[in-house]
Amino acid sequence: NADCKQVVGGEIVVFAIGQGVDLDSIKSEIELDGSGRIAFNSRAMTTSRPGVFACGEVVNGPGTAVQAMANGRLAARAILDYLDGKTSDSAASEETPAIDKLDAAVLGELNKIPRHPLPMINPAERIRHFQQAELGFDPMAAIREARRCLGCYAGAQRIDELCVNCLTCIRICPYHVPVIGENGQVLIRNEQCQACGLCLSICPAYAIKFRSPYVEQAANAIEPAVKELISGNNSEPAVLAITCAYGGFALPGFLGNKQDRAAVVRFPCLAKVDSLHLLKAFELGADGVVVIGCRDDGKLDCPYKEVSYWIKQRVEHACKLLAEVGFGGERVIYAETTGLDPEEFNHLVSVATARFKEALAGSV
Repeated sequence: NADCKQVVGGEIVVFAIGQGVDLDSIKSEIELDGSGRIAFNSRAMTTSRPGVFACGEVVNGPGTAVQAMANGRLAARAILDYLDGKTSDSAASEETPAIDKLDAAVLGELNKIPRHPLPMINPAERIRHFQQAELGFDPMAAIREARRCLGCYAGAQRIDELCVNCLTCIRICPYHVPVIGENGQVLIRNEQCQACGLCLSICPAYAIKFRSPYVEQAANAIEPAVKELISGNNSEPAVLAITCAYGGFALPGFLGNKQDRAAVVRFPCLAKVDSLHLLKAFELGADGVVVIGCRDDGKLDCPYKEVSYWIKQRVEHACKLLAEVGFGGERVIYAETTGLDPEEFNHLVSVATARFKEALAGSV
């Protein structure tokens, strides 16, 4: 736009607006516009060559990462329409509405975790060179910063055909997300949900599902983990350890931690673990399950509330059911760790394994 151009005198030009585009390999086959970018139809996301699409800075010029991702999404949709034999028009696509602000009642219950400052080189030093000024987070700081995510639209969703409006979710939710709607039905306000998962397994009708796939993925990981565990010949009990997937449990030292007779399945917070998940392990042949939670000492910045209380309730429930069917009520153990020391985790698993071994010997 010529009206927006401004000429400023100077001696040196420093490009600091993003990467340049090298089009030498395609300019003989795809038309370029007057600015040296790929000429394309912004509504169909197409180039001058049929079947070739373009998006991002190569057609729009410098922009933000969010704009690039949004443009890539439009291109992906256009490609899908092309493969399906349809005509694509990005102008006709519906924009996702902005998420409403959190209600005051919800906001008042949140654990407010401030942003972690990014370590940077001292200004007196960085004026002497052009090296990266931001030093970046160490793994633990990066994990803690990532935990500040509110999980927007990733949480609970009511299954209308199963819900009987028993109000259990309203009573248990620490954030006051479920409410009674104008029609007298329970309404789980998706835009307010913090994705803690406490309501998932407490619902007697299992009328709540999670929008994100992470809980289902963790539950599905139990079967292959236990089957691999019991496939080897070993005199030690086959133990399944269920942990959180966040905090210290996401550190490289934990992710690479392996034990011969203990398999590890990580849930996106133990609040999402159901008693049925614990019982499933025994159905598959496990000798014991140790659930290892995060010891809340303020170092892990866990955003969720009441997790320890409810996972203990589910462990006790599983133990009671196992005792009633003759397995013994000491085959599921709950323990806590700071989540920062793999050796502490290994010790807890070893202690649990010894207790399971005693329980198995006593049941013979």
